[in-house]
Amino acid sequence: MRRWSCHLALAAWTSAVVGCGQAEPQRRCDPTPPAATNAPCPVTLPVAPLDPDARPRDARSHDAICAAAIQRGFAERAEPFDVASVVGLQDIPAGGTWDGSSLLVQRGLCSVNLSALVVDEIPRGSGLYRQKALAPIPGIDLTHEEGVTMESDGLTIIAMTADGLGFRAARRSGVGKVDFAPVADDPFSSIVVTGSQTLWAPAISADGLAFYYTVVHDPDPGIYESLRPTTGVPFPRGTRMPALVQDLAQYVNGVSADHLTLFLELKEGFGAFVLSRASQSEPFQNLNAPDPPTRAPGLRTRPLGSCNRLIGTCSPPGGCRGEDVCIWVN
Repeated sequence: MRRWSCHLALAAWTSAVVGCGQAEPQRRCDPTPPAATNAPCPVTLPVAPLDPDARPRDARSHDAICAAAIQRGFAERAEPFDVASVVGLQDIPAGGTWDGSSLLVQRGLCSVNLSALVVDEIPRGSGLYRQKALAPIPGIDLTHEEGVTMESDGLTIIAMTADGLGFRAARRSGVGKVDFAPVADDPFSSIVVTGSQTLWAPAISADGLAFYYTVVHDPDPGIYESLRPTTGVPFPRGTRMPALVQDLAQYVNGVSADHLTLFLELKEGFGAFVLSRASQSEPFQNLNAPDPPTRAPGLRTRPLGSCNRLIGTCSPPGGCRGEDVCIWVN
């Protein structure tokens, strides 16, 4: 994927930050941040597709790319995905389809009052991306950092409830739409809290069978895993993951399509660790023990199915307002 020129970045900024028909802001290659955000209209831009040759993997097949990357280390050089980023704002990749044709992004000023938008490739495989902001959804919190994700169908999002006591799914009618509405048969209704617990940081596998989330506050805070045999049944209440996961991470970023490689956000500092296992019946392990696990590049890093391409946050100078969406090719 190629980096944008300044005039293409300017088109995205004008639409996503200033709004259609308003004054032009600074160019993307200028360091001055914009004063405010507004995203009332879509923008179409000529950008190379993320992975035109990618194919979804069956969870039963082994992802050799993940296994090889863990052994040799993941690629460190990132390709900025500027259609999903605005200079001077924090841009957080929150999930997407296996081929990157639809992405969910949170955007704002350093974790405060984040907005959510979808970035869709229309038509699929064309390299032309269109972004649209999501309107508020009743009972769902889209503003909480790492509080929302997208399923691999590109149509369904999973978010914290407004009170933080559960998760809700919402679905749109098609790619390019933002008419998200809560689903009638919510698959997360069995994931409930006790005591003073609240829920956070949802992540779901590409096949929709493994769901990860973080429990905040007592009793038993930590990272949980919920598994279901088919997408036709709800997720049961999750099981607290082993001590290795709890000691390393504050939440799960994502899991590979074969369910054998787990991407975790560091508990201390910024970045991601990767754990793996030989089969789904085994717990995730640190293959580098007693040394630290393999590091993934960037932060909030996750695979979009296979590990051949990772999506996450790269952070050039500027702190959280410099955080952009990036792609790593392995």
